[in-house]
Amino acid sequence: MNELDPKVWSQAYFATHSKCASTDNNISECFNAWILKTRYMPLTDMLTEIHDMLMERIHKKRDAMRDVDCVLVPKARSVLESSECSVLWDGQDNFQVKWRGVGFCVNLKESTCSCRVWELTGIPCSHSVCAIQKIREDPVDYVEHWFKKDTYMRTYSFCLEVLRGEPFWKETMGDTVLPPPFVKQLRGRPKRGRMKQSQRLNFSRMGRVMHCTICRETWHTRGKCPNKPADYVEKPVRKRMPKRRQMTEEEAERAAESWDQQKRKAKASCEKIQGPKKNRTVV
Repeated sequence: MNELDPKVWSQAYFATHSKCASTDNNISECFNAWILKTRYMPLTDMLTEIHDMLMERIHKKRDAMRDVDCVLVPKARSVLESSECSVLWDGQDNFQVKWRGVGFCVNLKESTCSCRVWELTGIPCSHSVCAIQKIREDPVDYVEHWFKKDTYMRTYSFCLEVLRGEPFWKETMGDTVLPPPFVKQLRGRPKRGRMKQSQRLNFSRMGRVMHCTICRETWHTRGKCPNKPADYVEKPVRKRMPKRRQMTEEEAERAAESWDQQKRKAKASCEKIQGPKKNRTVV
């Protein structure tokens, strides 16, 4: 990690122009889960299906937000909150906010805070909200325009064009597209869900250290152990049970006849003990 630039892996050195708090790949994971069934289709059908899903999503997002009476989007509004802090004001743009004995410097003119949350996300942190409320102003006015309803509506203002079916497509000259190679399907139901990090097993021996089972030292096995005692006797290797041979047709017939004979003998012995069944007449 020390060989890499801290700007690419440490949040303390991240650039502040993106105004986004997402520092992982959850966006790609959500998209893969959204197209989970679609990505197993052929290429042309997959792209067409994704186009239809996006076209439907864009107009639903736009229609849902059109009827909401707000300035900020609901997600940004839920993040905008204050905490119990003591605020000291220098009379201009700087504030000293103390929270649990720790002081933070807030500058409303430059939209900065010592915790760097305001610079990274574009939404005032809890310390900045306390400073804004100190001068009796609305924290919504200090939120970046990326999180306001007007920007949200402009983002979803464009629509995707509808597509005609495959019979209406123009033929293009080019190389012949061959189908993918046939892959033998394994037994069982195929796994489509993403495997979590805790479920991933490391089968590689890289980084492992061998230990001898006799002297417990490293970098050799018991077969080449220099400290092996003279009276050491190798434990016998347990042989595996041979696989059960499949019966032939003649053996299966003989086994069925033997089973029928045993059933007849058991039935005869039961009748001998209980006696024959008497005929009952129904009146």
